[in-house]
Amino acid sequence: MTDELRQKIGLQPLKIYALTYGFAYHSISIEQSNKKEADYRAQVLSLLDSAKYYYTKKEFQKTYDFYNNASTFLGGMSNAENFEAATIFSKIALENKDEKYKSIALDFLDLLFLRRSINKKQLKQQSSFKILYNDPRWLTMNKQLN
Repeated sequence: MTDELRQKIGLQPLKIYALTYGFAYHSISIEQSNKKEADYRAQVLSLLDSAKYYYTKKEFQKTYDFYNNASTFLGGMSNAENFEAATIFSKIALENKDEKYKSIALDFLDLLFLRRSINKKQLKQQSSFKILYNDPRWLTMNKQLN
């Protein structure tokens, strides 16, 4: 089915694409796909729980490491989880004064902005975002939001 759709839009079959780029391809059932997706989701949730735990312990680098790992999974983090991460990293930036945490908070907000999953009201309601108010990325984002 996938290869038929690919052919209609002028793409190679997946097996040929895989050979060209040096990886193995084999189709899986819907059940296998759903199981993999559930496993990935469980791993993401575990990583997010660890990130929040280390945040409470003020181990901010570990907080970042766990959030970063969670964001690399296929399907990754939900919009709500990305917003929560932005909030946490802006709070860390308020406490820690390290510029990298402001940047990390803005990275999560940029993703939400690109997904069109955030609005000005949400940004204004989060008091910890005040540390971001003078950043050029924040200003650009706010200018373009409704």
